[in-house]
Amino acid sequence: MTPEAAQMMKRARLAFAIMIGVMILGLIVVGGTLVYRLTRGDVPGATGAAPETPYSAASLKLPAGATILSAVAAGGDISVTFRNGSATTLRIFDGRTGAILREVPLVAE
Repeated sequence: MTPEAAQMMKRARLAFAIMIGVMILGLIVVGGTLVYRLTRGDVPGATGAAPETPYSAASLKLPAGATILSAVAAGGDISVTFRNGSATTLRIFDGRTGAILREVPLVAE
């Protein structure tokens, strides 16, 4: 092997070792970030304490005789679509207190 070829092989091995080192370092950082996010204390229930539930309303008020068409709990609110006679309405409730946040009548176009 010529001295130039030996020098080129030495540089190639060094570049390969540096790339492998950077890849391993990157994997360590990604793994550490995952472990950190899964074990940090500000996630509800991660510290062993009882998490505060956003849905603790004991009941929701709807008009007498209303027929529930759908109910969805998301983001701490409860959305209920119901029919009362010929009127269809969407009510959004606070999931903790059961208070009505908004009422939207649904009308046909």
